[in-house]
Amino acid sequence: MKKNMVKQTIFITINRAYIARNLLLNDFMKLLSEKYRVVIFTPLFDDNDFKIKFSQYGVEPLLKRPLIKFKKRIEQALISMHRALIYNSSSEVFTGFGRGLSVNGDLRNNGELVKYKIARHILAKYIFGKLLARDFIRNFFKFIDKIILPCSLYDNLINKYKPSLVFISALGGDDEVALLRNCRNKNIPSIGMAGSWDNLSKWGFREKVDLLAVWSDYMKDEALRFQGYNAKNIVITGVPQFDHYVNPNINSKDEFIKKFQLDPTKKIIFFGSEGPVCTEDPYIVSFLKQKIKGGVLADFQILVRPHFSYGQRDLDRFKDLVDNETVFMDIFYEKSNFKDGTALTLNTAKNLIAEIVYSDAAITSTSTLVLDIIANGKQPILYNFDQDKNKQFKESTRRLYDTLWFKEILKFQLDNIADSEEELIAKIMEITQNAGKDLGKREALIQRLCYKLDGQGGKRLFIAVDSFLQQNSKYE
Repeated sequence: MKKNMVKQTIFITINRAYIARNLLLNDFMKLLSEKYRVVIFTPLFDDNDFKIKFSQYGVEPLLKRPLIKFKKRIEQALISMHRALIYNSSSEVFTGFGRGLSVNGDLRNNGELVKYKIARHILAKYIFGKLLARDFIRNFFKFIDKIILPCSLYDNLINKYKPSLVFISALGGDDEVALLRNCRNKNIPSIGMAGSWDNLSKWGFREKVDLLAVWSDYMKDEALRFQGYNAKNIVITGVPQFDHYVNPNINSKDEFIKKFQLDPTKKIIFFGSEGPVCTEDPYIVSFLKQKIKGGVLADFQILVRPHFSYGQRDLDRFKDLVDNETVFMDIFYEKSNFKDGTALTLNTAKNLIAEIVYSDAAITSTSTLVLDIIANGKQPILYNFDQDKNKQFKESTRRLYDTLWFKEILKFQLDNIADSEEELIAKIMEITQNAGKDLGKREALIQRLCYKLDGQGGKRLFIAVDSFLQQNSKYE
């Protein structure tokens, strides 16, 4: 801190509700704001709820850059190029010859569409993925991007606050790029994070930061492989949102059961939705409901947790299955005006912890909920089949297990993957009869994907920011 005790200023971007919860409602922000003046850049700069909750910080608009139509097209072309220059097994699943090749019967028979998608797949995989996906080419397009699309949008705010550091909380966001680029043009040091485990392998980020904070060794490896960082420019902190999993402040089981109107005499199957990408989720719940009604799982009940980031769209997938007798649904979430729509409180996160902790069996698919379940000491059951047994692999839920980050999880030999309805029932029975079953390589998996579960992720992130700023501050 300066001798005159004036706090240095840090800019931080908050573009999603889950990032607001993970960083602003965490020891990270508590420690950061004690030492520094924090200015939050957010699309919710004029939202009353946001301003009330975070009134102790400066709040400024995260702006969409006004570009003329021609430059907007250039920007979209560059964004597409950055994405195309990352290709791996996840790309194969989501953007290649697989997903979307045939959406319905009409499209399946549309020869022109099929030809187009085959051509796109060949271009993406062999031209961009095999030939052009090189660090020097990615760096060239980053250089072209910033030359063609410089940014001075935030000059007045930079001159007003004279920030010592800009912290980009979601490097994949195009709105954040403008602020980062503007700050970098003025030689303001920068730190950034990726939004989740798989972001670093999905697309090439348009700008680099001086220091990249990642959650784990796995994410570090992806940053080295796909984003062109050097190891010296990466720091591992752990997962800030998992800090709440250490000594969680949740309701008692009796209160939990009463809140969700569950039957206290029955076992609880927690089902975590991955959203519309997992098209078989409603079928799995329907199948389990049928088995409960038919007596095979007579002493069970199902609690569905929809993917709240999809809002009503995901709730609607399950609403016809909910009878509040065998199938219940978590509807206790608060909304915000962020794009992902979820709440700016920890209540939704606490509900998730309770749902996992008090469940007798926890089922999902290739969701990051797998790590939430394991982090809370439970064994995840992963379904790996479709209702239509003739569904082609490129259209099947099974293809999702080929994503890069999930292949990493599978290296730890989880033995709870159900490849059929019969295996799903068997896994439920096995786990509920052996609640204390050894999770095998749980500790190794946590270390590889999450670094540590000690409640100190936010503190480590603060220490990383603090140390870096003191070494690199522009304003002395």
